[in-house]
Amino acid sequence: MPWYIHLGVSKAEILDSAPCDLWCYDDAFEMTKKEEEVRDYYIGRYMYEAVMVGLANGFRSKGTPAHEWRDKPIQAEIREATGAMTEEEKERQINNLFANLELMQANFEASNSGR
Repeated sequence: MPWYIHLGVSKAEILDSAPCDLWCYDDAFEMTKKEEEVRDYYIGRYMYEAVMVGLANGFRSKGTPAHEWRDKPIQAEIREATGAMTEEEKERQINNLFANLELMQANFEASNSGR
């Protein structure tokens, strides 16, 4: 019971619920922890790169070009490398799917209307 109170579940809901009803709170907690770990990982990556760029530029010799900070976020680079779709591409594909389904339905109704 203390665990679920810690997660923010009311005492009345705990007492009125079956154990399987409360498992969703455990799953939500695990998902939140995973998101926090990923966020912390990327914060660490950005901090590491910021320090490295600062040190590299601070100790570079004359005539050596300056190191540049990344021009894209890490997530954008990962998406490009893996070929993941952007939200606009996903929306465009969904719209195309619905348009094709409507066309198929119209063709089906047209071909079966004479029966």
